[in-house]
Amino acid sequence: MKKLSVRRPARPGGAFGKIAMAAALAVFLAALWGAAQPAASAWAAAKSPMEEPQAYQIKLEKDPKGKGKAAFVKGIAQVQPSTLKVSNLWITQPLKLVVVSEDKAKDVRVELRRYHWESPMQTCSTGAQGDCRFSLRMQGDLYISLVSPQGPAPVFIGVQVGEEDQPQMKPVLVPKGGKP
Repeated sequence: MKKLSVRRPARPGGAFGKIAMAAALAVFLAALWGAAQPAASAWAAAKSPMEEPQAYQIKLEKDPKGKGKAAFVKGIAQVQPSTLKVSNLWITQPLKLVVVSEDKAKDVRVELRRYHWESPMQTCSTGAQGDCRFSLRMQGDLYISLVSPQGPAPVFIGVQVGEEDQPQMKPVLVPKGGKP
């Protein structure tokens, strides 16, 4: 039986090793100091486009009247943006979204976003008709932002996600005769 020898990596030594250790300690202390800062500090208030916004999760449940899943939410759109999230969408699933303002005198602006995009994918305003309708397909999470510039406005939101559409494909494997 052969013995295996394990060598420990050499510790950094000399002037370079001391500089490397000091740099590592400085990075660690800076990270620790940054984590200890209050959330209201100026650098924490600046949002990164890659940072996921806080959002109310819309839970989709089996649609009793059809195929797929649906959710219906009633709430109040405020002057400050309210964000809702629909998770785990697949590009093969059709998505329909309706936002209805119960008070047609108060305009509600609706923006559909992916969290890392600076500008919205689609926008709509309820305006005089009192509703916004979207029909789309997307992969991942959908963020719905609601804003009512004229003050609080009651809204009704309906989300329906259909079953996956499986594309028709010819068989990949063909028997020796050449026809499936």
